[in-house]
Amino acid sequence: KFTEDFLAEVNDVPIASDPAQSAAILRRLVRSSVLKFKDMEEAPEKFFLAHRLLSTVGLGGFGIRFTVQFNLFAGSIVGLAGEEQLKMLDDIQANGQLGCFLLTEMQAGVLSGLIVETKCEWDTKSQEFVLHTPSDKAAKNWISQGYTAELGVVIADLIVDGHSHGPHPFFIQLRDGVGDNGGKLMEGIRIEDMGTKTVANDLDNARVWFDHVRLPKSALLNKFCDVVDNKYVQVGEEKMRIEVIGQRLLTGRQCIAEAALFSARILHMKTEEYAKTKVCNGLAGETTLASMPQLRYVFDESYKQIDELIGFTAAVEERLAACLRNGT
Repeated sequence: KFTEDFLAEVNDVPIASDPAQSAAILRRLVRSSVLKFKDMEEAPEKFFLAHRLLSTVGLGGFGIRFTVQFNLFAGSIVGLAGEEQLKMLDDIQANGQLGCFLLTEMQAGVLSGLIVETKCEWDTKSQEFVLHTPSDKAAKNWISQGYTAELGVVIADLIVDGHSHGPHPFFIQLRDGVGDNGGKLMEGIRIEDMGTKTVANDLDNARVWFDHVRLPKSALLNKFCDVVDNKYVQVGEEKMRIEVIGQRLLTGRQCIAEAALFSARILHMKTEEYAKTKVCNGLAGETTLASMPQLRYVFDESYKQIDELIGFTAAVEERLAACLRNGT
C-alpha cells in the first residue's frame, strides 16, 4: 500500500523540467503525508524504502530535492530539536512547505562542516540571536532547494558572551509565504541562483548571505544545548558538535547508496530485456544478443555483484533503523 501510494505521488517526476515544477510535485508529496517527516524516527524503513522507490522513477534533481526535504531539513529537526520544537513539523507538513539545509560555505569546499564562519551571536539586550555572514567566503553555497524553500536549518558558529561554541543548528524562515506562494525574502537575507548546470536543472541551487538577521530564542534547535540566563548550557550527556549535526549526512549516504544500487539494477534489467530482442549472428546461425555466452557471463557476474551490495546495504539499514528508532 505504501509503495503504491508513494509511486502515485511521484509518477510525474520525469516530466518536471524546471525547479518550479519539481518543487510543486514535492509540495504535493509533503502535503499527502504518504511519507511523514517523523517517519525517519518512527518508521525508518519507510523513509529508506521511499528513496529506493524514487530511484525506479528517476534520480535527477528531484531525488536530491526529495532527500534534502525529508533527510537534511526535516531530519535535522527530528534529530536536533527539543520536544516543543518538534511540534512545528506537523504544520510544515500540512502546509506543504519546503526547507533546505544551509551548511556548506564557499571557502569550505570538501571540508564542509569543518569550516563554519557564519556567525550567530546571542544578544543579551534583545534576547535574540543575530545571524551574520562576515564575508563572501562564508556565504552558504550550493544549497539545494535554497531558491524555492521558505524554511531552512542553518548551521552557524554560536557566540554567547563573546565566546565561540562552534557550529550549531538554527531554524530559520527564509521567505514570508506559505505553501505554493513562496513569498518574499525576509529582511537581511540575500539569495542568488547559482545558475544552469550540466545536469539536473529541475533542481535549484542557491548561494545565501545573512546580514544581521534577527532570530528568536526558539530558533536554536535545543535538544542538546540551550541559552539559559544568557549562558550556554548543555542539555543531557551528549555534547553538541559537528558529529551530532552531521548525523543526517550519514543517513543521507545510506539513502544515496541504496537508491544508486536499485537504479543500477533496473538499468541492468532494461538492458537485458533489450538484449533478448536484439537479433545477431551466432556460430550456429541467427540468435539473440542475450544468448551470447560472453554477454550472459557479464550479466550474471554484474547481477551477482549488485545483489551482494544490495544485501550489504540492507544489513546496514537494519542496524541504522534501530539507531534512528531508539535515538542512539
